Amino acid sequence: MKFKVPKLRAPSALASVKTTISAKIIGLIFLVTASVVIVLEIASFMLSNTVALDGLERLATNSARGIGEVLSGADARTPERAAAELAGVLQQNAEIATAAVILDDSGAFVAASGEAGDATAQRLRAKAMQALADQGARFDRDTLVVTLPIIGAQTGAVEGALALQWSMEPIKASISGNQFMTAVIAVIVFLLAMTASYFVLRSMLALPLSAINDAMAKVAGGAFDNTIHSLGRKDEVGDIARGLSAFQAELAGAEAARRDALYKGAGFDGSSSAMCVVGPDGRIAFANGALEQLIADNISDFDVAPDNLVGAALPEVASALDAAPTSDLAADAMQRITVPIGKMHLEVSIGAVLDEAGQPIGAVVGWSDVTSRRVNRAIVSALDAQQALAEFGPDAEILRANAQFLAVCGLAEIESVTQKLPELVSPEGSYDAQWCDAMRMGGSAYFGSIDVPANMMETKKILGSIIPVRDEDGTLLRIMVFGTDVTDSVNTAASAEAAQAEMAAAQNGMISALAEGLQRLSSGDLTVSLKGSFSAEYEAVQDNFNTAMRALHDTIATVKAQSDAIQSDVTEITGATQDLSVRTERQAATLEQTAAALAQMTASVSSAAEAARRANDVVSAARSSAEASGGVVQSAVDAMGEIADSSKQISRIISVIDDIAFQTNLLALNAGVEAARAGDAGRGFAVVASEVRALAQRSSEAAREINQLISTSGEHVKRGVKLVGDAGTALEEIVVSVSGISDHVANIAASAQEQSSGLSEMSEAMAQLDQVTQQNAAMFEETTAASQALNSVADELAHSADHFTVEAGAVLVQERKAAPQAAPPTFSSTRETGTQESSGGGALQATGTEDAMSFDNPEDEWEDF
Repeated sequence: MKFKVPKLRAPSALASVKTTISAKIIGLIFLVTASVVIVLEIASFMLSNTVALDGLERLATNSARGIGEVLSGADARTPERAAAELAGVLQQNAEIATAAVILDDSGAFVAASGEAGDATAQRLRAKAMQALADQGARFDRDTLVVTLPIIGAQTGAVEGALALQWSMEPIKASISGNQFMTAVIAVIVFLLAMTASYFVLRSMLALPLSAINDAMAKVAGGAFDNTIHSLGRKDEVGDIARGLSAFQAELAGAEAARRDALYKGAGFDGSSSAMCVVGPDGRIAFANGALEQLIADNISDFDVAPDNLVGAALPEVASALDAAPTSDLAADAMQRITVPIGKMHLEVSIGAVLDEAGQPIGAVVGWSDVTSRRVNRAIVSALDAQQALAEFGPDAEILRANAQFLAVCGLAEIESVTQKLPELVSPEGSYDAQWCDAMRMGGSAYFGSIDVPANMMETKKILGSIIPVRDEDGTLLRIMVFGTDVTDSVNTAASAEAAQAEMAAAQNGMISALAEGLQRLSSGDLTVSLKGSFSAEYEAVQDNFNTAMRALHDTIATVKAQSDAIQSDVTEITGATQDLSVRTERQAATLEQTAAALAQMTASVSSAAEAARRANDVVSAARSSAEASGGVVQSAVDAMGEIADSSKQISRIISVIDDIAFQTNLLALNAGVEAARAGDAGRGFAVVASEVRALAQRSSEAAREINQLISTSGEHVKRGVKLVGDAGTALEEIVVSVSGISDHVANIAASAQEQSSGLSEMSEAMAQLDQVTQQNAAMFEETTAASQALNSVADELAHSADHFTVEAGAVLVQERKAAPQAAPPTFSSTRETGTQESSGGGALQATGTEDAMSFDNPEDEWEDF
């Protein structure tokens, strides 16, 4: 029982590692463990930072409180003492405490220490001032500054504040270093554990499964005597091994039964004896070819045609078979009957067919034509009665002889014969035993007069033959001697002896020539012919032999020529199919890469389409905002116009006020003139007039200044109105531009979407083309294998034809005339540059570049297929 196992290419080492189950389990464990380790590392880092920050907060608060307690006394809060305390704290906490300041209750600096630049000092002073205001200790986790009010020991009031600046960098560096060393150790331990796990899993799972897989492959290949490992295991691998072992045992039994059935079926069907199988209903269930041929050769003597044997009962085949029993047969007995059918005598042998329980379920019937046997027996009996007959073994010892042969030889009984063949008979004229040795070693038969030395004085003559009987392999089985005693006729036939001798010579010459020709023919020499002159009765034999040899010579010459041509063509076909197979494999690889590239391009275009859509939404929002801003600018322009109108009205009012002041000044001047004329009586009025005049002058100056300011403001308002108008115009242009951009972005988004759809369809088509190309590659591999098999057959044919020798120049070479054929496919070294339209409507520009399907070597081109 053979199973066809598909031939796969041997995977690479990396591929075999990736495909083993142990590697997959180790990979899964690696991913899970690595994920857990990464999460734990992140959590550990965050927890370490939190713990470090809490510790720094406690350290900073305790240090600040210690300094506050030391400086709580009024006499201790001197700048020198404060600076010394700060320096001590900073030195004690080097690298993590960077700066510190102390303020008095008024906010003035008392002392500062560390890397307290101006910016840092001001920031610490602000924090300390906040502590003075809050009157409580505080640690700022963002800036790492601790502040503490200094409480007087005697007064109990806030008499100052302290601010300390801390740093987490040294702590973080220490934590990072420790975590790095921990991570390195963890990675080393993890890798060692993974390696050990891999080898453990490989020895426990991968190697046993691989051994079971090898055994399954051998079982699939038809080998059922494999040693199955891991049978003693109690896990799933052991179950698989035990199942495979049972399956192998069942297949072995089935294979043995199948072979037994094949042997029996082949022996029955291919037997040269005519046989058939009769079912329990007495009808023929199966008949072999020999029985069908027997009936076909004697169709007139049977009642059923060979094609209708199956389903017919024995009496329906021939009425004489009514007496043939097909039921109630003994299990260990064979019944035989002989029936006459037409001119034949058939011996029918019937044997029972038993089932597993030993019960008969049918019969096997053998048909044997004994007509020839009976005729041969009759002929042998007639020869035995008419002629001298003797049978000798391969060692020339006599085995059987009839009474006539014993009488010719002068012998009484065969048991007393001790002479061998050369001593009893010999061809006429042969006086030694070489003729017998030659005949035993492969010599031909002897026909003619046979000398029989009956006694020392007389030699009798037998006219007959000495014939060696050989099997198909040429092995000598018997030497038959038979003939008629012509001793009495020899003396009366002296006159005819010359003619007989001439006839014998001619016969021997022809036989010798034929033997030589046949000998050369058996060695493969087809140039042999019977030359010379023969008697008239043998000229026809000569002509027929020479004609047959010429026909055979021409036929073999033609076969040799055609075998050479077939071998040449098959070689070209094999090379072409191998080249096409390689090119198809390259094309499959290129199509696979192209499909992957199209998939990536499709994803990129889809992302671009999504980005274009979002850009369109943003541009639409910008357009709406620009239109709203245009309205706001228009409102501002209108408000500026109203301000300009109000400025003009104020300017007119100021002009009126200026005129009033001018008139008032004139009136005051007139009043002063009149008061001066009045003398002392008008002195008080003159003072009032002077004040009114001064007031009018000031009002006039104020009005002029206001008018000037209003004029300047008007100019500014005009310029502002102009600028706002320009801004409005610019915004309107921006709105128009944004609208255009929005339209373009919308078109880009639509085009990108169409390109994405087109690329998706191209990717699907490329995947289908890749699949078809893979199938073509497999088909060409099968074609290559068939071509190689045909090439082997052509080699065998040429080798067989080379066994024969033909005349030089006699080989018939047939010129093959090329019929008009379609031009073979051509492969260009580069792909043509062109634009292919996708199914989505977009255009794809294909640039002609060299790829894996290029064929630059002209020797690889196909000239004829």
